[in-house]
Amino acid sequence: MMTIKERIKLQFLQGLVVGILVTAVLIHLVVWFVLGKTVDVFSSNFYPMLFIALYFLMKVYKTKKED
Repeated sequence: MMTIKERIKLQFLQGLVVGILVTAVLIHLVVWFVLGKTVDVFSSNFYPMLFIALYFLMKVYKTKKED
């Protein structure tokens, strides 16, 4: 059986991975709708955009949690 700490750590890592994947998909869809072209995942300008979106989502989640 897993301890509570291990379970919390596993849930955190799972949430982090799901959050990154969902954010990447959302960014891809928004860019596709707005610019009409797909995003090259291996290009150098994709990852800064991904981290900015993750930062924004974390800020939104933090403000919702405080309210």
